[in-house]
Amino acid sequence: PPVVDRATGLPLILCPEAKDMRLRALMNSHRNLGRRFFKCPRNHEYTRSSCPTYIFQEVYGAYILEKGFIGPNPSVNAIPELLQEFEQLHIGLDEVKECCVATGCINVVLVLLGTLLFVLK
Repeated sequence: PPVVDRATGLPLILCPEAKDMRLRALMNSHRNLGRRFFKCPRNHEYTRSSCPTYIFQEVYGAYILEKGFIGPNPSVNAIPELLQEFEQLHIGLDEVKECCVATGCINVVLVLLGTLLFVLK
C-alpha cells in the first residue's frame, strides 16, 4: 500500500527531482505558518546544492492528480448536489411542520420521516 500523509490522505510520492527519496508533509515553516506543504528530505534552506522540491498542498494535490498518482474523487464532486438536496428536504420538512402544527396531522410527519430515512440510506 502507498505511504500517505495522515492529515490529508494524499500519497507521499518519490521526489520528482531526487527520485530516490519520498516527500515529507510538514506545517512547521516559520515563513508559512499553518500552510501544509510537501518537500524533499534533501531540501534545506540556504543550501545551494539542496533539492528544490517544495510544494504547497493545493499544488501538490493537482500535481499528483495530473501525474496519475491518484484518481479523481467522484464523491467530492457530488457534495454540492447532496447539500442542495438536503436543503430542499429541510425546506419541505419546515413546510410540513407548519401544516401539522396548524392541523394536528401526525401521519404526514411519519411519512416524511420515513422518506427522509430512505433518502439518507
